[in-house]
Amino acid sequence: MRILQVIPAYYPAEAYGGTVPLAHKLSVELVKKGHQVTVYTSDALESNSRQKARFVEINGVQVYYFRNISNTLAWHRMVFNPGIVMQISKEAASFDVMQLHGLRNFDNIVAYHYAMKNQIPFILLTGGSVLQIGGKVGLKRIFDALFGKRMLRDAAKVIVATKLEIEEHKRMGVGAERIVQILPSYDINLFSQLPPYGKFRDKLGIREKHIIMFLGRINAIKGLDFLIQSFSKLARENKDALLVIIGPDDGYKVVLDNLIKKLDMSTRVLFTGFLSGEEKLSALVDANMVVQTSLFERGPGSPFEAVLCNTPIVVTKDTGCGELVAQIDAGYLVDYGNVEQLVHTMRKILEDPTEAKDKAQRAKQYIIDHLSWSRLVEEYEEVYRSVLK
Repeated sequence: MRILQVIPAYYPAEAYGGTVPLAHKLSVELVKKGHQVTVYTSDALESNSRQKARFVEINGVQVYYFRNISNTLAWHRMVFNPGIVMQISKEAASFDVMQLHGLRNFDNIVAYHYAMKNQIPFILLTGGSVLQIGGKVGLKRIFDALFGKRMLRDAAKVIVATKLEIEEHKRMGVGAERIVQILPSYDINLFSQLPPYGKFRDKLGIREKHIIMFLGRINAIKGLDFLIQSFSKLARENKDALLVIIGPDDGYKVVLDNLIKKLDMSTRVLFTGFLSGEEKLSALVDANMVVQTSLFERGPGSPFEAVLCNTPIVVTKDTGCGELVAQIDAGYLVDYGNVEQLVHTMRKILEDPTEAKDKAQRAKQYIIDHLSWSRLVEEYEEVYRSVLK
């Protein structure tokens, strides 16, 4: 099959979010299975993003990077790369199927238009972004009125990761017969040789015994105010604990800075910015636990990466992440906003980590056995074949 993947940002711009490594690994695995895969994307968030559109081959994947107008806007999930229009207008008819990542972005508007014009079936992988919640709700409603609802209506299939997402897409008018659940996938090889313990601590001069860690975008929807308030209570009884927040700022850090100052926690909270590769693995290895306190979360990306580093996890219930963590008993669940419950859970892990580490070890083996890309790529292939029929 000739497959086109359309996504606003692509490898190596992982700071854009979890859809980037997903699209990259999926494309590479599809090439290994004998398919011709092309990616249309932008140069958003790359250090050399001021150069003109360019074409490269990455692990057999043909990738077109079209110049992004503004990296400032890209940090706020608004990517505009007009060069995609001319390219897809010439090439759309040559593809058997298209896969569109996300929902509300410029690339999808263009790809949707040419998919319909050339009668090419397209698949949507919305990445947990289908509901009109979080920031920019007004803009989301406008986008959906103009484009989003039509994309959801005309998509041959919509891929989701959790049962919670299935219900969310039904609420947006997608029929159950067009929804396919494929569990999150992980590049197991990345975790086969972990960095030695202490490397991250030494580099940043961390002397505290306990590191409680968050890994993800600094965004209001991630519940970091809830985490900081809970940590401040724990920190008053545990003088040897540090909260480390890893990830790019989505414009919400200033709010957290004010909260930290108000709680007198400035010396107890460390922001590192975005980390990837070996640095990220070192951080996960050195953490006593990773806590994800999101109000809404599609799946357990960062928490399961922590598990693959043998690190215990705590996540919020009633999210896609919480659903999958509960399914394999990978860690601990707390109610969003319940400070006392989160404090109790963190305290329990720090005082007696045996149970938490056992959970992480069992979940790690489950992920290795069932959630590797080499296994789940076949489910994507089956979706493509079904829409071609």
